[in-house]
Amino acid sequence: MTRWLATRGLHREVPMAQAGMPILTRLSKDDIEGIAQKLRPLVGEKSVSLTEAVRSQYGQDEGPDKGLMPDIVVFAESTEHVSEVRVS
Repeated sequence: MTRWLATRGLHREVPMAQAGMPILTRLSKDDIEGIAQKLRPLVGEKSVSLTEAVRSQYGQDEGPDKGLMPDIVVFAESTEHVSEVRVS
């Protein structure tokens, strides 16, 4: 089974006045649950995780920066799952 981090901190872009750079804000819990509900039929109920423990584990890498915890973790089992998640 291949594990994929489908979303690394889903964000909504908000225009930033300085230098034309976007500023990222966190999605609301309702937005996150709505996205998870759309993903579950595509990859299966058990392949979508919103738990803090899983999000924390998959939100880290070996780099020096702490980074952001993802809002949703998807465990894709096939390239078709990856394609479906990517398009959604």
